[in-house]
Amino acid sequence: MVPYCNVEWFYDTRYDDWARTLLTLGAEVTMTDHSAMSVCCTTGRSCPQEKDLDALGVVLKWYY
Repeated sequence: MVPYCNVEWFYDTRYDDWARTLLTLGAEVTMTDHSAMSVCCTTGRSCPQEKDLDALGVVLKWYY
């Protein structure tokens, strides 16, 4: 199992301010030599509209 964290900031020149922030926390688990699964939780905040985003994600990866 490999845990990970990703933070992204977005700057909007129209408002001359930071427009959005995304934070993702998750873990990737290797299932076989050719497959892995990643589970993550993402939260985001947008300005100036003050919209929020909360999401769960599952990604299946297959390598050949």
